[in-house]
Amino acid sequence: MAIIPGRYGGYGVRPPRPGSASRMVEPIPDGWKNTYARAEKALAEPFRGVTTDGQVVPGLFSLQQTGISTKPVKDAADAFIASLTAAQQKVALHPIDSQEWRKWTNWEQYPLRHGVSLDQMSPSQRDTALELLRASLSVRGSDTARNVMKLNEVLGEITGNWEFFGEWLYFLCIFGTPSMDEPWGWQLDGHHLNLNYFVLKDQVVMTPGLWGAEPAIADRGPYAGLREFDAEQRNGLELMRALSLPQREKAIIFKSIISTDLPAERYTPPGWTPAVSVVQGQCRYPIRGHPRRCVDSRPALPLADVNPDVYQPSAAGPRPGVAGGDQAAPVGDLVRLDGRLWRQRRVLLQGAQSSAACRV
Repeated sequence: MAIIPGRYGGYGVRPPRPGSASRMVEPIPDGWKNTYARAEKALAEPFRGVTTDGQVVPGLFSLQQTGISTKPVKDAADAFIASLTAAQQKVALHPIDSQEWRKWTNWEQYPLRHGVSLDQMSPSQRDTALELLRASLSVRGSDTARNVMKLNEVLGEITGNWEFFGEWLYFLCIFGTPSMDEPWGWQLDGHHLNLNYFVLKDQVVMTPGLWGAEPAIADRGPYAGLREFDAEQRNGLELMRALSLPQREKAIIFKSIISTDLPAERYTPPGWTPAVSVVQGQCRYPIRGHPRRCVDSRPALPLADVNPDVYQPSAAGPRPGVAGGDQAAPVGDLVRLDGRLWRQRRVLLQGAQSSAACRV
């Protein structure tokens, strides 16, 4: 990763809000009440997953042997569990079918958090938690996860608000009993980093997942010079610039990702968080954008490089859709790929916000 000094411009620090990233507070802030109400309503729905029209399509995925052992992941999970006290295990361990799976949120605030906070672990316990990430993810995935956490520390340096931001304000929990035969998994939940990891024998499913950063460049503190998501921003811009003007008209869904610029049904009120919607039993994402099969195959089109770790084209081909445009401007760029998997990345880079929500 290149070490280049960061610089910011055009953005200020938000006014402090009541709440905390690590604990319950009294009285309960209004934003928390809104979040609890939305979550309670969403969790009452039966789980159906993500569809384009509300109708589940059967047979999209099947159980299969991969030939790649998940024993290193199981061993790392066992070591993490063994490092915890009895009180911590009570918080960290959940049944495989627990509703806690659905409660992850990208918000920096504490509501809906579950599991043991890395901030409250001893150094040796934290090492076992990080080893679980290393054993489970690719080198790039593990490094990106750690960099997101480090950039959350930078956010604390920028704002001075250590109640909300810090490197270790992330919560880890285990679902089921780590096994080579029975289903189990783990979840890491916190600001700009939400990983869901499900294991069945030698097969792994890692959706939904979110890596993000705001800012994506560290210009101060112990991690000065660190930067992340350069490739994602570059590839997203190259993707849009590779399209013809008629193609862009189909691919650009919204001109901006700022809440007040979006349609009413997509507006997020202050103090709320759109990421809470992931607890819903079903999410509808109508197919929009430009079909990939209608895009010429010139080498400059970097569609497969938007997220190469997870890119798996669907039978119909993904459709790239963008909110923003082809310029790295403060209004932001949102790249969305309709298809099989869903990821979201958000970065604030050199004063220009760029977001990418990818369902590949």
